[in-house]
Amino acid sequence: MSLHNRFQAGLLLLAFAFVGCDGLLEETPEAFISPTNFYTSPADAVAAVNSVYDQIGSGINSSMWFQGQLTRDASTPDHALFDAQGFPWYRWSSGIPYFWNMWQEPFRAIASANAVLGRVPAIQMDETLKKRVLGEARFLRAYSYFDLVRNFGGVPIFTEEVTTLENLERPRSSVAEVYDVIVKDLQEAEAALPASYPSSDMGRATRGAAKAYLAKVYATMAGEPLRDASKWSLAAAKAKEVIDGGTYDLLPSFASVFTLQNENSKESIFELQFKGGLGPPYVGEGFNARPSGPGGTGKLGSYFGWLEVRTDLIQSFEPGDKRAEMIVNQFKKTNGEVIPFNLGKYFSIKHITQEQAAAVYATNDAEKNYAMFRFADLLLLYAEALNEAGGPTAEAYTAINRVRARAGLPALSGLTKEQFRQAVRDERRHELYNEGHRLYDLRRWGLALSSMRALNDPNFDVQDHETVFPLPQRALDSNELLEQNPGY
Repeated sequence: MSLHNRFQAGLLLLAFAFVGCDGLLEETPEAFISPTNFYTSPADAVAAVNSVYDQIGSGINSSMWFQGQLTRDASTPDHALFDAQGFPWYRWSSGIPYFWNMWQEPFRAIASANAVLGRVPAIQMDETLKKRVLGEARFLRAYSYFDLVRNFGGVPIFTEEVTTLENLERPRSSVAEVYDVIVKDLQEAEAALPASYPSSDMGRATRGAAKAYLAKVYATMAGEPLRDASKWSLAAAKAKEVIDGGTYDLLPSFASVFTLQNENSKESIFELQFKGGLGPPYVGEGFNARPSGPGGTGKLGSYFGWLEVRTDLIQSFEPGDKRAEMIVNQFKKTNGEVIPFNLGKYFSIKHITQEQAAAVYATNDAEKNYAMFRFADLLLLYAEALNEAGGPTAEAYTAINRVRARAGLPALSGLTKEQFRQAVRDERRHELYNEGHRLYDLRRWGLALSSMRALNDPNFDVQDHETVFPLPQRALDSNELLEQNPGY
């Protein structure tokens, strides 16, 4: 099931995502879908919230994936376009197009969510379904603000539908104020969302997803820039609720987590749904993880690759770590044919299986969901939060060792608080590689700059102010009340 494929009608909401249609047209053709004639039925309510999922899915490449993968200490882009713009090398400016995408796409989702929250309550429909739809909208709005605040710092806050041009220009709120909105939305989503869905609605936000994101939000608030240490205990408590709930668990094999057969598995807490055959922008993870073809073209049918694994990451795996097997320098197709990558480079095959390779390269398309939040991520967050709140407890060891055991590694024991902290950070680097989390982890740990400088790579031009991205110039030009981040 693909939310993007089944409910394309929801995209029509974007025509009035930021400004309403009232008063703009003297005539109202019956075929025109406006806010007043659209939000009238339960089907309209569901289609409207589906449009919010669609916005999240459309923006994933230029939000979580790009900044989480291309500006960190594990990957190097193998793409001349990125290199020329200086994006992955910390040569940042407000004119780089990716920053505009990272800004506008979450705000589009927020605008769509606000329309749902403002108009669905008036629809005559089953109250349980209405409650769920509103919970989904709050969850997705919280996710979008979480995306924005981690990338840009404080941003303007919109919690109601904007229906006139007069309300579009707003100043930036503080980072703390944005997090207040995020926490409130996730708490209300937790109370409204169901624990699970039938297969026909797979991929929608659940109560467990809201709890898990609350744990991650609290852990982020405990780190940079807020440094609110009181949030560690809240993060641990919320993560424990999810773990003790029994809905989620690790799959036995690490490699199997990323196969098509195990999409929406018990390890998946929140997973964006993608459907093959639709073409861009719904290409899924496999397309974006692809490597270059030999000599720039050749059998793989692609002139570029996206992420080359850095040698230091490869060398950092412990002996016997099964997760290292997901980094390769050749494809072995099911017929036994070996396809080497250009120049002997290494790439991750987490998101593009050997079986998928030929089809992906032939069609520039891939039916592969995006795993936004896995249970392994939550276990490591739980271990980290417990340690930061009071040192390594038995429960903290149990959580981190569950992840290590699946990777084929021995259990940890007898560590100091500082040693345990480093162990968690190492596990997150290896377990979650190529999943869009590393830069956010480095930022909340206060290591975003030092980790880049430690590489001693002449390609990087890391400046002290680059703990957040610059606000895009297009946003500054359209809103005189916005102020640029210092240093840009």
